[in-house]
Amino acid sequence: MSNSADDILSSLKGSLKDQLPEKSSETKTHEAGAPSITFVVTGGWQHSFPYSYLRSSRHTKDGITVKTSDAIITVKGAHLESIYSFVRRQKISEIAISPKQENTGKQTFVESISIHYIDEEITYE
Repeated sequence: MSNSADDILSSLKGSLKDQLPEKSSETKTHEAGAPSITFVVTGGWQHSFPYSYLRSSRHTKDGITVKTSDAIITVKGAHLESIYSFVRRQKISEIAISPKQENTGKQTFVESISIHYIDEEITYE
């Protein structure tokens, strides 16, 4: 046997390198922000609130009301039970007004979202 230990090791290193993925020279960033919920209102305006700001939420036959530390958000529509469940479990990141043509009467439909900021006397609808 003419193979030395060095030869065997170098051949093993070579075969291992072939199996490993190559390192990329690109720098990748991963931003992990606090979980938040964004409400998209008429005109495409977006209002985002960290879930840590939520004080309470309630579901009634009229819709969903979410109170944060600085705003009261009212979501009106039909069949909003699933959205409310997602809000309660902090599993939804965006709620937007549904397009009118999607109202079939049998599925979740968001008719309107109004946001009243407590420190401002403006209501966005």
